[in-house]
Amino acid sequence: MNENYVVTVDALADFCTKLFQAYGANYEKAKDFSESLVKTELRGIKSHGVVRIKNYIDRMKAGTITLNSSSKIIKETPTTALIDGNNGLGMVISKEAVRLARRKAEESGVGIVSVRNSNHFGAAGIWGEELAGNNMIGICATNSEPIVSAPVGKTRALGSNPFSIAVPANKYPTVNLDISNGVMALGKIYEYRRLGKEFPEGSWLDKEGTPTTNPHANEVAEFIMRPFGMHKGFGITVMMEILTAILADGAFGPEIPSVYRDIDKPNPISHFFMAIKIECFRDLHDFTSKVDTLIEYLHSLPVQEEGKRVLYPGEIEAKVSEQNDKNGIILSEEVVKELLDMANLGGMEISDSPFEVAPNNIVINSQI
Repeated sequence: MNENYVVTVDALADFCTKLFQAYGANYEKAKDFSESLVKTELRGIKSHGVVRIKNYIDRMKAGTITLNSSSKIIKETPTTALIDGNNGLGMVISKEAVRLARRKAEESGVGIVSVRNSNHFGAAGIWGEELAGNNMIGICATNSEPIVSAPVGKTRALGSNPFSIAVPANKYPTVNLDISNGVMALGKIYEYRRLGKEFPEGSWLDKEGTPTTNPHANEVAEFIMRPFGMHKGFGITVMMEILTAILADGAFGPEIPSVYRDIDKPNPISHFFMAIKIECFRDLHDFTSKVDTLIEYLHSLPVQEEGKRVLYPGEIEAKVSEQNDKNGIILSEEVVKELLDMANLGGMEISDSPFEVAPNNIVINSQI
């Protein structure tokens, strides 16, 4: 039986920062990149956490991510900006874009930043929450390589194109909708394999376009995702393609190579970030208190099963984050081994491993 490992938030961030530095990233970019990944792990979104580091490093080694490039503002107004990411680290570019969007919103009430020529930006929810802070509404989206089929299709059509809408409350954690337009994220296939579980019906096609529930039916990168709600999810993914790639004059659909299958090619994706200053509409405290009222109304709704209650978007992630921040982040043995192997191959010096064997009664918090 494989063991789980526990690591503190700070120790994991420090390890990942040094790991990215070992592969050529400067300190500031490595730190921003690592903090974003660890924040994702903290929220229990393991499909977008450190399990993805190997792919990022494979692309760094292949030269298909320009590690220390500087993004450039192409066009700007008091409320908007268009950024060319120059094929840099997607999470680093996104952090810059979020800061810019919030600054514009503080000054003008709204800030909208469009980004092209970026790379994978991780979990949308972390950017929605950073955009929102404690005084704004944050909206973000990204396009991605084609992986989602059309409702009647059997091939890849467009990306899963995830988005987040985040809103601060007063006494409750941020309301944060963080979803893609596929039934589930590609990275969650690893979790189904790790847990020995079959996919839910209607979530994936195999590489031949045939429905499957077997997470081992083919290589992870060859699965074809189904849109959630069929025409509804597919309609949203089309609109997110427009809001991201078409607005930014970036690559879209079949113009985007696979982040996993085409390691030797850039993965030029586009993002959208929007911050709305709440006080431009109403008193901030009154607004967040009314969000509390909405949350409490949802919690009070009758439910079908005793002991359950209606949850609001982001509530589970907030609870997992609080638990992980207190007890440490749990990683599987496979992930820890992969991280240490990459550190050794990159020549990173490790005096003491930050990963400790977790107690038997601790399990990995997994959002599948």
